[in-house]
Amino acid sequence: MDILDIKARVAEAVVESIFRRARYKLTPYARSGAAPVLRIGREDFTPDFTAAQTAETRGEASPGPPQSFLIAVKYR
Repeated sequence: MDILDIKARVAEAVVESIFRRARYKLTPYARSGAAPVLRIGREDFTPDFTAAQTAETRGEASPGPPQSFLIAVKYR
């Protein structure tokens, strides 16, 4: 493992901490190859996390479907 891999993992941990503090439920996106690679425009996109937030944690009175986001963390 080289220094860039270590920095990338630290960046992922920081982003994960920020979203958990904002009360998002994070789940790692499958890295085993079973998860599909998404294509957005001309680039392939492999997210690191799936973040979801329910109506209760958003502070809304009426429950609704959770909002889900795909998050990719890049260290440059």
